[in-house]
Amino acid sequence: MFKILPIFLSLFLFSLTYAEIDKTEYTFDEKYQKISDFNWQNNLDNPIIEDDDASAYIDLRGFPYVSYLADKDEAVQFEYWLTGTEDYITKYVLLVYLSEDENNDDRVTVYVDAYDRVGYVDGSDWVDVDPDKVLADQWEREQGANKEKIRNGAEPITGLEWYIEPTFNEDKGYIYQTLKFFKKDSVTYNTFIYVLGRYGFQFINLAFGEEEVKYIDEKFLNKILDSYNFQEGKSYSDFQEGDEKSSTSAADLVTSSEPELNIFISTEILCIDTINSVNKTELNEEYKLIIRSVASGFNLYDYYMNEGLVGNNSSDEELLNDVSNYCLVNPGDPLLLAIVKVLFGDN
Repeated sequence: MFKILPIFLSLFLFSLTYAEIDKTEYTFDEKYQKISDFNWQNNLDNPIIEDDDASAYIDLRGFPYVSYLADKDEAVQFEYWLTGTEDYITKYVLLVYLSEDENNDDRVTVYVDAYDRVGYVDGSDWVDVDPDKVLADQWEREQGANKEKIRNGAEPITGLEWYIEPTFNEDKGYIYQTLKFFKKDSVTYNTFIYVLGRYGFQFINLAFGEEEVKYIDEKFLNKILDSYNFQEGKSYSDFQEGDEKSSTSAADLVTSSEPELNIFISTEILCIDTINSVNKTELNEEYKLIIRSVASGFNLYDYYMNEGLVGNNSSDEELLNDVSNYCLVNPGDPLLLAIVKVLFGDN
């Protein structure tokens, strides 16, 4: 049987110490123990991950072995320890083993983000995608991210090139690309995947090294893509005239020069839509993102780079709790009004 705990040694050799999101210092051994104590599940016991926010599920039965985190807080923490960056929209982390041989530990790390419910993403402009321009924009972003990585004790990126150029499967609504990242003494790969749906898109990121690259081709990527399934009527091919269309196009997903998201928030979204009784106080991921986005000036990137502080210098937890409490008392108010009043008061 595949072993879970020993594999983390190779994952964490890049750094013997780290700063947790709360900035507490831990030794390598302490970090390793905390990781091993996470609530790891596997595809032999629980092969289906239900994602209600995305109206989808991940079917892991087609892989030899997958160890995964379905707890969002643990997933965010795990990614921080590996990359040195804070990504609050990471929802699941999957360690996907690549060989049927139980003694072969070759694997890829898969990060699944929260679903972006931005509307139907049109692909008619894909012909305008220039891989050279996409690569240049990505390098610009990496140079900005390097500052945070260095600050958090992680190794910066020194260069990058294409391994698989941006590819769009219009019939299935898939977009994927693989970048080769160079560090001082090592090479890593990242595959960026966008699974398009009727009402938005799902971002998935695969990270792997030189030992695993021989497994990663378009056939394997399509296997990953096919494991993500929308519920009936919610897939890309189910689009109907009259459905909401996103202002973001398929080309935009790979050509945007910075990870900025302009959000239109309808005043028809009421508090009662997010908190419909005193027994339902937990906001789902979609509404959490809306609240954080408003608090950070409609720019999620500012929120991520601001170390969890949003709005009127309140913590992320305090902000979400305050909006939730307001909505319980004022169920008929628009969610947007609730956020603004929490941030700025009645004035």
